[in-house]
Amino acid sequence: MVNKALVGLWATCVLSALHPAAAIAAPPDVVLYASDAANLHGNWARVADATAAGGQLLASTDKGWATTSNPLAAPADYFDFTFNAVANTPYHLWTRIRATGNNKYNDSLFAQFSDTVDAAGTAVWGLGTTGGVTINLASDAGALSVNLWGWQDGAYWLTQPKTVTFAATGSHTLRIQTREDGVQLDQVVLSAALYLTSAPGTVSSDTHIVAKPLAPSTPYTGTALSVPGTIEADAFDNGGEGLAYHDATPANSGGGYRDTGVDLQVATENGYNVGWVAAGEWLNYSVNVATTADYLLEARVASYGPGGAFHVEFAGRNVTGTFTIPNTGGWQNWTTVSTRVALTAGPQVMRVVFDTATASAGDVGNFNWLRLSTVTSAPFSGAAIALPGTLHAENFDNGGEGLGYHDVSAGNTGGQYRSTDVDIEPSSLGGFNVGWMDTNEWLAYSVNVATTGAYTVRFQVASATGGGQLHASFGPTNTTTAAVPNTGGWQTWTTVTATANLDSLTKTDPLKVSVLPPLKADSLKLLASFDTPSKNESLWQQYAAAQNSRRKMLGSQGLRDHARSGGPIRGSDEQRRVARVGDREEPAVNGVHADRCTRECSSDGIEHEVHAIALGSKHLRQLRGHRHRVHVSVASARLARKLAQHVHERAGIVLQLEWSRADGKHSPAADSCDFRVDPANIPTKDDTHVRSKGKGQRAKARSRLVI
Repeated sequence: MVNKALVGLWATCVLSALHPAAAIAAPPDVVLYASDAANLHGNWARVADATAAGGQLLASTDKGWATTSNPLAAPADYFDFTFNAVANTPYHLWTRIRATGNNKYNDSLFAQFSDTVDAAGTAVWGLGTTGGVTINLASDAGALSVNLWGWQDGAYWLTQPKTVTFAATGSHTLRIQTREDGVQLDQVVLSAALYLTSAPGTVSSDTHIVAKPLAPSTPYTGTALSVPGTIEADAFDNGGEGLAYHDATPANSGGGYRDTGVDLQVATENGYNVGWVAAGEWLNYSVNVATTADYLLEARVASYGPGGAFHVEFAGRNVTGTFTIPNTGGWQNWTTVSTRVALTAGPQVMRVVFDTATASAGDVGNFNWLRLSTVTSAPFSGAAIALPGTLHAENFDNGGEGLGYHDVSAGNTGGQYRSTDVDIEPSSLGGFNVGWMDTNEWLAYSVNVATTGAYTVRFQVASATGGGQLHASFGPTNTTTAAVPNTGGWQTWTTVTATANLDSLTKTDPLKVSVLPPLKADSLKLLASFDTPSKNESLWQQYAAAQNSRRKMLGSQGLRDHARSGGPIRGSDEQRRVARVGDREEPAVNGVHADRCTRECSSDGIEHEVHAIALGSKHLRQLRGHRHRVHVSVASARLARKLAQHVHERAGIVLQLEWSRADGKHSPAADSCDFRVDPANIPTKDDTHVRSKGKGQRAKARSRLVI
């Protein structure tokens, strides 16, 4: 995709400010001993051994049994470890194992996990499956390395990933099951830092016991702080120096609130603030993030002179980039710095790290509180779009990448209407359309649904290739998928539909329009309209069925002769009085000559019934954005308005309606009605009214119907 350089550069800079590149501060390693194992089943037992970590190992008796192909979905011989680890972080899995009798037929096992994923986010090596990591102590076929304890992370004849990644932050399960009995194990290390690229010890005759990390800090109040919410600076964790905080001096220089090495003083904004902050210090806060989402992170800071820099980590990751504390004019003159951050749900540790101080201020700055609030997209027009109704694709929500939309390329390729990464261009229908859409891109719209129930969603689309798909989602509810055909050109429009039952919909649930594979870039442009089935649906279906039946019986000429001779029109009074129109061929979808977009009938008493379904639900909808006239003979202004309302319901068309009595009499045959599709004159609210100039004068009924 070709992007305009300046637009693309501008968008990239904005997104970088909103989502700074995360500098990774690795979480602590996970170290497990035999004493940590649980749920020992079958041939496994915990055995005392002076050479093992913690004086214990896990052993399986050598009975000459093996299952070497794949792990078993329901093994009889296994045990589990439970541990905490963070999401989206690669951990190198290391095991220290030993083979009974140093025999290569006693030296292997399988490892499985509760929720590991691959690079694409797909679950792998799961419990209850036949997938897993094969670990074999021998490093070659000769098994010369099999001698006492050794560290291994795989099998020499297999190419396997060396790291595992977890789908969520929190508690996880590692299951070890037998591949060859007679194997023993005393340590498991999942390392995100220290042993990420090298083993904790040797593959043969190893004696290294990996020390367990220090006990973590604990919440100051006993309960993790809630996110979203406000976190007071003085509410850092319990645990002391090196666990809950790091402070360069041993005493509380401010002497306030807590008896720790962290310097606290009374703040002018109530409560206490952290002060006398030196570069390299940090504070831990145990938090519980309610939902995986984007949050606005705000920090209340002060500095006498230009301040220093700090950042905030969640679960070991720098999520903010660098904050710089400005000169606020005093140590108690407060201001707020903020950025948007992406957080993963679950319990975790938030760490505020003070990076650099300035010579002028001497310290990094003062820190009073930190607040996290949920970030959501906002309606483009300031108000949610009412449904049933029509929305235009280019009016997606404000909020930027990941909130108002997802676009895989930087910059607005079409260069029109809005300065975002969504590609917008002028539409042949008037206004704008979204184009250059790629697989898995989406657009979000804040909507307000008047009533729940079955909905039909109509997408106005164009494609020169076809093969794309799209759907809409209302909160957790997805519509059916609509296939996009080859319409003959990028500005040759047609309509595709999808359906959804919104019985459980919250009125303010966000709407997303998503593009699904197979779909190449540039293959979709859309405008979407959303409406409930018409209350007159069955009436029009019955009418069309009766009309088609009569055409088959009489033929088109016979139908006209039948009407000319005064023959009865079949159907109910309501069906017969709906509308009458010249019985000519309906217009083609696109590219027809102008004179074929005009329907006329004379007032000589020949009455032709409208092909209602075609007029209401297909062809008029394809005239949107153009000025066309449909000349209709009806019995009264009331019926003309009724027809206009139905066409609006079925086709989503704004119609301007005018009718007149040419001879001043009340003869139905002389009544006429012009429908003009006029997109330039769309009102903002319902403005339906009738004005009569009296008998014998031209009377007008203007129905301005709002999509």
